[in-house]
Amino acid sequence: MTKIYLEKDEVFGYGKINVSGHSGYSDEGSDIICAYVSSSCELIMSILMDELCADVETDINPEKAFVGLVIPATHNNTEKAQVISCCVKGFARQMKEFSKQFPQFVSITIA
Repeated sequence: MTKIYLEKDEVFGYGKINVSGHSGYSDEGSDIICAYVSSSCELIMSILMDELCADVETDINPEKAFVGLVIPATHNNTEKAQVISCCVKGFARQMKEFSKQFPQFVSITIA
C-alpha cells in the first residue's frame, strides 16, 4: 500500500509531505497507482523548487519507495508564500481524492 502523510502547518497548509511504499495494484514498473502518485510528487517538487525557487528539503529513496518533502517557513514574501500554499494544498486535495478512489491501494494520514 502507498502511504501518504501530510503534516499541517500554519504557513502553507501542509509543511511536510511523506509518501512511501508500493500500492500493490500491479507489479513494480507497471503499477499505474504508483506511477500516478510518483508523477504527482515529481510535479509538486518541480513547481516548488524549479518554478517558485522555494526553499524545500527533499529526501528521495527509490529503493525504499520513499519521497519526503519539507517546506520550512522561511519565505518572507507573502505573495510567494500564498502561491506555495495553493500548490501544496492542491497536491493534498489531489491525493485525498485519489485515496478515496483507491482506498485498498492508497492511504492518507493528516497530522
